[in-house]
Amino acid sequence: MSRAIGLRRGASALALIAATWIGGPAAAQIAALPQAQASTPENPDDIIVTAQKREERLQDVPASITALTADKLEKASVRTLEDAARLTPGLTIGAFTPARTLIYIRGVGARNTGIGSDPSVVTYIDDVYVGRYSATLGLLADVERIEVLKGPQGLLYGRNAIGGVINVVTARPTREFDAYAEAGFGDYDMFQAKGYVSGPISERLRARLSVTHVQRDGYVRNLATGGTGFGLDTTIARGALEFDATDRTNVLARIEYTNDESPSFLGKNEGPGQFLRSPLVAPLTPGPDFYYDRWNLDPEYRREVVQANLRVEHNADAVTLTSISAYRYNKLRERFDNDGGLLNILDQDARERSDEWSQELRLSSNRNGGLTLGGRLEWLLGLYTYRDKPNRADILRFGTDSLPVFAVRLAGAPITQIENSSVLDATTTAFGAFAQGSFSLTDKLKLTAGARYSYDKKKGVLQGLTDTPGAPLIAADFAVPLKRSWDSVDVKVGLDYHLTDDVMAYGMFATGYKSGGFQWLTTDPNIAARIYDPERARYVEVGVKSRFGPVTFNVAAFYNDYRNLQVQRLIATAAGGSSSLIDNVASARIKGAEVEARWRVGPALLLEAGYAYLDAKARDYVVGGGLDFSDTRLARSPKHTLNAAADVGANVAGGWLGLRGDVFVTSSFYHEPGEAIQTSLNREDGYALANLRVYFDSEAWRLSAFVTNLFDKRYRTGHTFFPDTQTPFGIEPRQGIATPGAPRMYGFTIGRRFK
Repeated sequence: MSRAIGLRRGASALALIAATWIGGPAAAQIAALPQAQASTPENPDDIIVTAQKREERLQDVPASITALTADKLEKASVRTLEDAARLTPGLTIGAFTPARTLIYIRGVGARNTGIGSDPSVVTYIDDVYVGRYSATLGLLADVERIEVLKGPQGLLYGRNAIGGVINVVTARPTREFDAYAEAGFGDYDMFQAKGYVSGPISERLRARLSVTHVQRDGYVRNLATGGTGFGLDTTIARGALEFDATDRTNVLARIEYTNDESPSFLGKNEGPGQFLRSPLVAPLTPGPDFYYDRWNLDPEYRREVVQANLRVEHNADAVTLTSISAYRYNKLRERFDNDGGLLNILDQDARERSDEWSQELRLSSNRNGGLTLGGRLEWLLGLYTYRDKPNRADILRFGTDSLPVFAVRLAGAPITQIENSSVLDATTTAFGAFAQGSFSLTDKLKLTAGARYSYDKKKGVLQGLTDTPGAPLIAADFAVPLKRSWDSVDVKVGLDYHLTDDVMAYGMFATGYKSGGFQWLTTDPNIAARIYDPERARYVEVGVKSRFGPVTFNVAAFYNDYRNLQVQRLIATAAGGSSSLIDNVASARIKGAEVEARWRVGPALLLEAGYAYLDAKARDYVVGGGLDFSDTRLARSPKHTLNAAADVGANVAGGWLGLRGDVFVTSSFYHEPGEAIQTSLNREDGYALANLRVYFDSEAWRLSAFVTNLFDKRYRTGHTFFPDTQTPFGIEPRQGIATPGAPRMYGFTIGRRFK
């Protein structure tokens, strides 16, 4: 595998940097940055968040929120949301493929990644809901901050936020000229280039343009073809215009384009069997190296995303009216070897497209305005509508080494391939109305209460298609019309009490809801007709947020009564084949506690740490076939996780020279439900990941060198398995397929600022 520094792309880097510089006022002088950025470490001032749809100090929000600023993301070498998870207690992120994400907060998440399902942890980008799994994980570009809200957030965010919300806030246009360009190089032939230009066009109009490109060879290599998997090849371009229409009305328009052609999924075969293997071929022995093996097919991946949104805010004397209109287009093509090896058994070709429209209207009180009862009341009212028209086709191609092809050839048909397709064409419409108010009972005690009504309607047609009637897995074409609607009223009530100006205790109760949905990758019409019901949650949290001089210390404990879990599994069909099935088969009891601490020891040293304890157990989880998963730990729910970081530096040569080290530690967990009842390969042993970054920050220059996964720890970010399969020739043992985590990587960046 090439680990050479990608210097051959240096000319492209210089060209991009030059273009970015020229893109701003060419005659602008490089001015001194604010002293806090130029010669001191991270600004210790309070982080301002908008988690409750209004600006407020993070320490004043009576809820568990982790906020990651742009500066912290840069110093911690965070490129994706998956990277951000190691800085956030209670958040775990993995993936089968780049388009099949696994996001869990405090034990609540989902692995049902088809378009008939919805995420349990939702992602918002600039207050716009991202409804499709395939558009969730990706490169972070020109981000101002990330806010991770834990526990049900249905009241203000709606749309299935039963586990929590990841709120990504991108940078806005600036009132003064600002520009930056950066190039980076690293092993695995890594090259990155990014830059932005921001500033005023006129007294009332401002603009920002940013471009980010990252390219890196995959870290899993196919020895049969020379191709790679799990790489990066992504470009993101974003433009923003902000217009002060009047002294009271602000208009902000954003448009973003993403093109992602990253080397995708090469699942590592873990044996011992080979799902749907022909008896004419022997099962493959798993390769000895974690990052090298042989596959008969290199992955193909192409994802395009276009997002446009318009935000209008009008500030009257007593209230602010906010309108957010958004459109999001997502197109995906992903093809990969689904049997994990060189045998030509099964490959999967997924094609997905979605068009999402949303509109939100909010009316909120202004602090100390005429409708706040003398400053004692804060309130917010809102309406939300959403429409999504997704279409997805999953094409399964069984090759010459597969059991289905063998069975047909045994019957006398000279075929070399069988093609089955599962196609869902759907429409989702949703409506929400919500209200929340906070009333100061005393100068120190505040009561918060609110409610939301949610309505979801889904309709569509789920088809199964085959080019070889009578052969498994889809014996005959079918088309099943589907239609269902659900609604829910969810509430939140809480109290917070300020013991001092810097110490707040709080408690809250909230309910959560996630809509029902349709099946995915179904081979049987009877299973295709089964519509599963919504999930429900009743949630309690208590906590303390405190600051003692340079020390910030926050602690929270929670309990979640989680019901009607939507669980995906593989089952046998009446026709003798197998099919995916999603149904409501379990409830769960989740409890835990988290701590986050930050200590500014002095101007040269910052220490940070976070810890999460999680006890997430399934109840009433009987899946059939003699399997009972009751009292087992939920998927991707480690009992203990820890993150810690130290950032030390000094003034050197007119700038700030810093060193940051961070570590993430997790105890063991299980990738799939049922712990090790079906296979011991489901267990991921505990591991630790360490990262190191050296950086120099001056008025004009930003330089850095970094190493991620410093000790080259081998771990898996995803794992799936096919169960024991009864065939006419005996039982084929189960097969595990793993997604390897990234090995040690290193690189450096050089950036130039303009003011």
